[in-house]
Amino acid sequence: MSNCLPSPFITLAGIHNLRPLPTLELPHHPASSRSNPITLKPSTIWRSAEPYKADPEELKKLGIKYVFDLRSKPEFDMAEHGLGWAAHPAEGIERIWVPIFEDEGYNPERLAERFMKYMSEGKKGFPQAYLEFLLAAGPAYARIFSQLASDSSTGILVHCTAGKDRTGVFVALLLSLLGATDDAIADEYALTDIGLAELRPGYEATIWKNLQARNPELVKEKGPEKALEGVRRSTGSQRENMLWTLELLKERWESAEGWLRKECGFSGEQIMALREGLTMDGDAKASLL
Repeated sequence: MSNCLPSPFITLAGIHNLRPLPTLELPHHPASSRSNPITLKPSTIWRSAEPYKADPEELKKLGIKYVFDLRSKPEFDMAEHGLGWAAHPAEGIERIWVPIFEDEGYNPERLAERFMKYMSEGKKGFPQAYLEFLLAAGPAYARIFSQLASDSSTGILVHCTAGKDRTGVFVALLLSLLGATDDAIADEYALTDIGLAELRPGYEATIWKNLQARNPELVKEKGPEKALEGVRRSTGSQRENMLWTLELLKERWESAEGWLRKECGFSGEQIMALREGLTMDGDAKASLL
């Protein structure tokens, strides 16, 4: 990465969009043993674009022991060719493959094939794509949530290709489960526009090239200017897309807890373990500052 990014991003060579989850103030849960107020523990959970060109020793310095990879097999195979610790992780970091769609590619080069959905504006666009993730991601996300429920003190990194969509939906579920407001979740999601600023021109050029080659009728129907607007929208992280996604989550599952119970089979005890393990008393946070 050529330029230093503002907080909360961490600038490391070979990895983009790297940041910890924010230490948000959260509402007190009635069944919790915590005092009021409570906050999310700092620097326990990290998110990023694919990290395998980064120095694993630098990741270990951040406290990261587990790396959860949400990419599909075609993405995995394409990206791993010729890379180092992608295929042979460094000692002290365990890589765990948890694809949402095992055989379907979601990297920018393949994104043009799904462009009709991303092309649509409003609730018919990204929120519908994110709903697909929510319907399919139970087994993948459950593995990550299970790790957090069993050991909340060990740092984890969650990533897909860009660290934007599949990773963003996971983070949204987790923050919502812990009680973060929809606005706070959407604000955190929108930070990815900063984290991917260096990569977006390349993503957009690849998507535009593939769109013209594979779906010239769409370009003709929409017109080049409108089609290009859709391309730019597809690489962005507009906060309203996450707000609409959270609406869909509540319409279908009532809450993030409802999603974990239905799609992951989590019990109330497991959910409470997540809440207890990932939060801390507000006074404890103050003592760390």
